[in-house]
Amino acid sequence: MDRQKLSAELRSAFKKSDTRAIRRDGGVPATVYGKHIDESVSIKVMLADLKQCVASGTGSNAVIDLVIEGNGQPRTLPVLVNHIQIDPVSRGVLHVDFHTISMDEKVTASVAVVLVGDSPGVKEGGTLDHVHRELTIQALPDKIPPQIEVDISELAIGDSVKIGDLSIPDVAIEGPPDDPVVIIRVSHVHAVEAPEAEGKEETEGAEEAEAESSAEATSESAG
Repeated sequence: MDRQKLSAELRSAFKKSDTRAIRRDGGVPATVYGKHIDESVSIKVMLADLKQCVASGTGSNAVIDLVIEGNGQPRTLPVLVNHIQIDPVSRGVLHVDFHTISMDEKVTASVAVVLVGDSPGVKEGGTLDHVHRELTIQALPDKIPPQIEVDISELAIGDSVKIGDLSIPDVAIEGPPDDPVVIIRVSHVHAVEAPEAEGKEETEGAEEAEAESSAEATSESAG
């Protein structure tokens, strides 16, 4: 699959008013860094174009050909989205970090774990424990999977799928092989006594104490 291209422009103004103007016009301030460039570069990209690139590839792990215009001839760099800063209130994109890569060097990435199928153990009353919702992998940039699918359709109560059980071509999954990704656990049900039963026990205890007291009084009178 052809890589997505994303146009970018060099930034030379860095005041708050400048960054607000970029966002107001539908753009996003961004930074490009990595060992494949001499120093970090400040740029701006259009938010709509960025979203299209991410949606067309493997999510945030999509390899993008970033075409940087300015200072002469356009410069094209293969990059991954390293971090997206989100406004906690408006949920708008505030800033993006791009990391330069080489297509013949493995990279480390986090990939979402998606469960597939219905576990018979859950249908029998077990509890599904999705331990790892993401896994860290190492692979060439164009071999990063969009997601890691884990089939749970044959898992009974007490069964699990571990990191060592997963096999993805050209991908190395980090983590201990015996570390579970998903487990079908036994559901524990705790019995709770009804308030009436507790009240009855208290009444019976009081009656027994009263009976013992009466017996002692009768015995003393007889004496």
